[in-house]
Amino acid sequence: MKILFASSRCVIDPSSGAAIATRELLESLVTLGVDCRAFCMGIFDYHHETRPEDVLSSLEAEVHMALAEAASGAKVPIFDLTLSGVRTTIVPTQSSRADRSPNHAESIAFLDLYEVILDRFQPDVVLTYGGHPVGIELMKRARKRNIPVIFQIHNFAYKDRQAFAFASHILVPSQFSRDYYQRTLGLDAKAIDPPFRLDRAFVAETERKPRYLTFVNPILRRGSPFGLGSLMNSVDAGPISPSLLLKAEARRSISFILISISRITPICTRWKIRTIQDIFMAQHVRS
Repeated sequence: MKILFASSRCVIDPSSGAAIATRELLESLVTLGVDCRAFCMGIFDYHHETRPEDVLSSLEAEVHMALAEAASGAKVPIFDLTLSGVRTTIVPTQSSRADRSPNHAESIAFLDLYEVILDRFQPDVVLTYGGHPVGIELMKRARKRNIPVIFQIHNFAYKDRQAFAFASHILVPSQFSRDYYQRTLGLDAKAIDPPFRLDRAFVAETERKPRYLTFVNPILRRGSPFGLGSLMNSVDAGPISPSLLLKAEARRSISFILISISRITPICTRWKIRTIQDIFMAQHVRS
């Protein structure tokens, strides 16, 4: 089976929860014998401009810069690398910010090269996320070839169904997300827990035997409301349990560290945490 991830958003973006979850999924599928490939632009979630070269330099992978020939014959600059068995092609953009890129010319070139990748890779499934018009066009072109498209929803930002109107199926990471979009948009999404590579997680206090792992978006404006909400909703009798600290660094992989909630801040002792599922996730983002 062949799966192609295609999106205007960059799959190697360490500041994007969606990108991290997608990369974990693709790399996990590779271990099961699935042939996975990623094709994306150099658009990141960072507020500041971020060069793909700076993010690529932090990865343990050989990166090739080349000019790829698109369907029209035009030469498109790309970064090409393989991460844990997933061949990844990145088309750089003039700006790394989603509110500025891609421009019209970049969109045309990206879609033109996308046609070549569809011809050569011949995926059985196209996986995508994001609400940019380029993403919508990606789905339309795949469906015209009778290739099913799976759209992944990683947040609660969608207010209408336009972004995934051409999707064959919609995936959400939790039953809560499924219920939310069933209620707000009438979506019949499939809830599947996202896989995580446990070799990227470590427990700071070795005597602990954690049973749960929770992921929070590494961007402060997105992850913090969830973390605070988790804490506020965890009022219950019982001793304070360990909490999960998610530490995200701009040029490193995410590290998951279990710590005592009382060590985060004294105000946290107001609440009682009943299980590790009811955790408060504190975030530190170094840009």
